[in-house]
Amino acid sequence: MKSSSVHRYNADGGMSYLGKVLWLILNWLNNSWFANVKNANLVMCDFKPELSEERWNQAHENGASPGRTLSNLFLMELPWERIEHALGHIHVMDVGCGSGNNATRLQAWSGGRLSSYLGFDVREHEIWSDLERRHAECRFVCADVVDISKHLSGDINFIMSQSAVEHFEDDIALFNEIRAFLDAKSKPAMQVHLFPSAVCMRLYPWHGVRQYTPRTVSLLTSIFNESSCTRLYRLGGLACNKVLREFITAPLLRPRDVDKRRRARPNYYSRSVRAAIESDMASQQSAPSFYALVIESYSPDEMFQ
Repeated sequence: MKSSSVHRYNADGGMSYLGKVLWLILNWLNNSWFANVKNANLVMCDFKPELSEERWNQAHENGASPGRTLSNLFLMELPWERIEHALGHIHVMDVGCGSGNNATRLQAWSGGRLSSYLGFDVREHEIWSDLERRHAECRFVCADVVDISKHLSGDINFIMSQSAVEHFEDDIALFNEIRAFLDAKSKPAMQVHLFPSAVCMRLYPWHGVRQYTPRTVSLLTSIFNESSCTRLYRLGGLACNKVLREFITAPLLRPRDVDKRRRARPNYYSRSVRAAIESDMASQQSAPSFYALVIESYSPDEMFQ
C-alpha cells in the first residue's frame, strides 16, 4: 500500500462538480470504515495546553483557525529539553514547510535548541532566501515529496510536518521512506506530524486528499518496528468545531464572506477560540478538531512522559 486513502482525488488543483461529489463520498467511506480500530501500539492522548497570555498571543496569530492555534500550542509545549538530551544536536526536517515560518518559531519555542532546520516543499517561496540569509541554521529545498529520500541526510533526527501529509497522495510511501532512513541510522529520532481529523471533511471540505482517523493513522504507525513508540494526541473537540463552523466553514460557502467574520471582529473571534479550547480541555473528545502524531524511535528513554 502507498496510501491510507481508498482514492487518489486531490482537491489542491481544483475539482469539477462530479469530482467534488466523489471526493466527499470516498472520504466519508474512508473515515467511516472502522474509524476507531487502531494498532495496539498507538496510544491515544488528550492535549490540554497551557493558556498563559504570552503563549496565547504567540499561538493565535493573524486570526488562526482553532486547529492551527492548537498545533502551535502543541509545538510550543514539546519537551524540548528532554528532546535535546535524547537527540543531542537537534536537526529538523520540515516536510511541506510552506513559507518556512516554522524555522524561526521552532527556534524561539525550543529556547534556541535547533542546530539546523531544513525546509522541504514542492513550491519555492520568496521568503526562503531571506530566512537563509538571516539565520545560518536555515536551509530550504524545493522538491516533490516523492524525492524525499534524496534529501534525508545523516544529521536529521527530528522530522515534522504541519498540515502537510493530508496533501500527499502516497502518505504511506512517505512514512516508509522515513522508516528506512531511521532504521539505517538506528539512532534516537523524533517525528511530529499535525494533520486534520475526520470532522474536517465537513468543516473544511475539498482540502487536500484526506483526513485521518485512528485506523488510518495506524496504517502509518504500523510501519515502524518495536524500536519506536507512537502517540496520537486529540487536539480540540466539539466546542472548537462549533467555532470553526461559524467563523470559517459558513463563510467558505459564500466566497464574498471569506474571513469577513474573523476580520470584522478579531477580538471576539480570538476570545471565542480561546473559550472553545478551554471548554474542550474539560473532557475527552470524541470528535477532535485536529491530531498530533508523535513517533519516537531508537530512544533509550521516552522523550514524552
